Order: sequence, then C-alpha cells, then structure tokens
Amino acid sequence: MKKLPAFIAMILPFMASVSNAAQNSVPNVVPNVVPKESNLGIEPWGMSFGLGVEKFRNNFIERASINGTSKIVVVEKKMDEQTGGWLTMNWRPQEFRLSKEVAFGFYVGVKVTGQGSTGFDGFSLGPQLSFSIPNSKPINVGLGWVAHSTRFFADGIIEGEALPEQFDEIKYRETTENSYMLMVSKSF
Repeated sequence: MKKLPAFIAMILPFMASVSNAAQNSVPNVVPNVVPKESNLGIEPWGMSFGLGVEKFRNNFIERASINGTSKIVVVEKKMDEQTGGWLTMNWRPQEFRLSKEVAFGFYVGVKVTGQGSTGFDGFSLGPQLSFSIPNSKPINVGLGWVAHSTRFFADGIIEGEALPEQFDEIKYRETTENSYMLMVSKSF
C-alpha cells in the first residue's frame, strides 16, 4: 500500500468515524492509518523577540541646523547604525541540526520599535544559528538583509557648507534602503 501524505492520513480516520456515526450501519472500511510523523512543516517555526543592530549605507541624519549669517549647515545628530526591537519568526528544521545544542535555520523579522522608529518600518531576513539552552527556549543569532527607512539631505545640501540659495531651510530626503544587520533573539 502506498504511503499517504501526512495530512490526509491524519484526517481519514476522523472522516470515517463521522461517516459511521451518520450512517450507523456502515462498517469502518478506512484503515486506521497513523502517520509516523505528523509534522506538517509548522513545528520548526518559532516566534521570538529580538534586538537588531542595523547598519546604514550612508549616515541617517536625524537633526541639523543652519548657523551664522552665511547659513552653514551643521549636523547635530546622525547615525551610521541603530538598534531596535524586532518580532521574528525562526525556522529551525530538525534536518538542519549541527549538534544537539546548535541548529542552523533562517529568521524573518519586522521592526516594532527603535531609535527614531515609527514601528513596522523595517523588514529583515537571513540565516541564523539557534543555541539550545537546557530548560529554556533557544537563543538565535542571525546576520541578514534589512530594508529600512533612512533620511539624508536633499540634493545640493552638504554638511559644513553654506545652504544653497534655492533653500530657505534644511530639506531632507526620506527613502528606504537595503543594508545588513545583526539579529539576536530569544524564542518564546
């Protein structure tokens, strides 16, 4: 007899018992097939909360001002990386185990909070290592791609130089960029 897919093998006995209850006189003709493994690909996924360190390709300019009568542009606060809180899903299939305590897998995450963040303004995915801890949930460490919001000066505005004549004030350009990040998370 051919091996049935796990999902079908799980529901056949239930369907047969419902059918028997309805007809009450028809014997159970469906064999009681119990799958060896009832994993439908969901068990290796886990949720975790993490701390991510995102790298910017160019500095994120948070605040700048114009100084003096010659309107020199001064950057007051800029970042080349930022940290934030992330909600992640971690995939650690059994066949990717490197040892009893370490598993290779992947993470997918969305940023929920952070410096200058409005929440849900970052998305990341990448490979990870999961470290099992006795009597606790795993700790995951990943290095991956990130898409996040960034902000820099509008074209023509340069730090340390005079504000161009076509501008009355400092203008910024906000966009999304692709970069990389380090993710450390704890499963729950």
